[in-house]
Amino acid sequence: MIDPQTTTETISVYIGWEELEKQLSKQWGTEIEKIIDFYLIDSRKGEELTSRPQVLERLEDLYNRVEPTNNEEEFIRAKLNASMFFIRALMGEKIPFSEYVKNITGLTPQLIPEDVIQKQKEIMYDRMSDVGYRPESEPFEKFYKRIIISKEKALRQLETIKKSVPTFVQKILGFGDLAIDYVIKDVEEKDFWGAWTSKEPGEPFLLRFNFHPMIQWRNGDMRRISIHEFSHFIHGQNLMNGI
Repeated sequence: MIDPQTTTETISVYIGWEELEKQLSKQWGTEIEKIIDFYLIDSRKGEELTSRPQVLERLEDLYNRVEPTNNEEEFIRAKLNASMFFIRALMGEKIPFSEYVKNITGLTPQLIPEDVIQKQKEIMYDRMSDVGYRPESEPFEKFYKRIIISKEKALRQLETIKKSVPTFVQKILGFGDLAIDYVIKDVEEKDFWGAWTSKEPGEPFLLRFNFHPMIQWRNGDMRRISIHEFSHFIHGQNLMNGI
C-alpha cells in the first residue's frame, strides 16, 4: 500500500527534482530539464533539493516505503525504480545496457531471430506495394527518398489531420466527446524525436513537431504520429478529470 504521506512526498520530490534540473541546465548548459512530461495537478511548490545524489536518496526512500497491493501501486513503484536508474545514469554511473533498459521500461532487450525479421520484411513489402513500392524494380533507398516530404507539405497535411484525428481517436478509445485544450507548434530541436506531447500546470496540452534537418518526414508520418499523440491528449485529459 501507499499511505497519503508517501503520496504527497512523491509528488513533491518529482516537482523539486524538475526545479533542480532546470537550475542545473542553466548552470551547466545541459539539455535535461524536464522530469514531468504531463503536469496534470494544480501548480505547487516542490521539495527543496540541491543535488542529484540527494534526489536519488529521496527516490530510494520512497521506493522502499511502497508495498504494492494493486496495479496502480505497482506502477508507482516501477516509476520510482525507473527514475532511480535514470538519475544514476545522469550522475555518470555506467549501467549495463540490458539492465538499464529493463529497469527503465520493464522490457528485457532480446535479439530478433533472422527468420522473424524476414517474415516481417515480407509483410512490410506487401503493405508497401499498396503505395507503389516494387522491391524487384526499385531499391529501397530510392523509394525512401521518394516518399520524403517537406516541412511545408507536412504542415499542410497536419491542417487536414486536425479536423478529423481527434474525433477519430476518441471514437476508437471509447471516451466520448472530451473537451481538450491543446496547442500545436513546429520546432527545430537537435534531438531524435519527431513529435512530443507535454503539459504544464495551468497551460493547454502542447504537441510539438520537430523539423530539425536531422529529422525526415515521410508521407503518412503526420497522420500516424498524430493518432499516437492525440491519444496522449485523451489519456491526460481523462486523468485530469479524474483528479
